[in-house]
Amino acid sequence: MSDNFVTVKITGMDEIARNLHALGQDIERRIVRKAVQSGITVMAEEVAARTPTDTGLLKQSLVTTVQVDKEGAAAIGAVGFGWQSHIARFLEFGHRIVGHKPHKKDTGKHVPANPFMRIAFDSGKQKAVDAFVETMREEIEKSASKSSKRAA
Repeated sequence: MSDNFVTVKITGMDEIARNLHALGQDIERRIVRKAVQSGITVMAEEVAARTPTDTGLLKQSLVTTVQVDKEGAAAIGAVGFGWQSHIARFLEFGHRIVGHKPHKKDTGKHVPANPFMRIAFDSGKQKAVDAFVETMREEIEKSASKSSKRAA
């Protein structure tokens, strides 16, 4: 992905965390992964909707990843452009125009920034958090209901 990260910390989830932890580590990891994936999917849709399309390669290279630690207590979700991340970075932040090899002469021209990723983040962050929280609640309820049925 990229070296440019945005961290989102969701607060006020103490009760959800206690309920999640009570279900066991394997179930906890599965639920956290599913919840983070639902939030990151919302962000990917926002990014895709705002990605500039000249050839379409940039939008085609859009990828998401989710990593959950062994305890299920922390997770990272990322949206990026894989093998086209350098192009996304040029578009997001702007760049100089230089010639090609062997001389790479600076032309003195500049392509202005087109901050589509920042706009996508700003417009999608609350929807992503809502999707995360809703998926977390639904999955905890499903797992708790299955556990109570097994115990009965």
